Amino acid sequence: MSNDPSNDPAVMHALYRLADYPVLASLASERTKATKLDGRACRYIYEAAQPRIDWQVVSASERAFMRSLGIALTTAELIAVLQALPPDLPVMIPTEGGIDHALSVRVAEVARHSREWASTPVGQYRELPDDDASDEPFRVVLIDLEPGPTS
Repeated sequence: MSNDPSNDPAVMHALYRLADYPVLASLASERTKATKLDGRACRYIYEAAQPRIDWQVVSASERAFMRSLGIALTTAELIAVLQALPPDLPVMIPTEGGIDHALSVRVAEVARHSREWASTPVGQYRELPDDDASDEPFRVVLIDLEPGPTS
């Protein structure tokens, strides 16, 4: 069993009012006249439209809804959120022991770890190359607690 919300039947089969999620309502209106959709349909609509979503207008509650459907944060969304913040704020990352400063940002190839981590999402992925990685690799942005390369 995975912690991925898209595997939770209660989330994916529940009906959601489009009026509660304005961006979803706008995207869905291109395809349907429905006023409620189940989680699977909502996820499909968000995923199909991700390159076209104006992240500046997505509310915090709608972002939380997207996360509950298993929609991952994209760089476009991250940029939109960061642009709305004061530019002089330090960047910090929650860690096992508390909170620490982010020291670098980089792009890396990752893949899911071969072990199924049912009790926690921590450790689900490994940076490549890694002998314990499985599934197809994909590129991600890593915000790291270690300094980046000095070159």
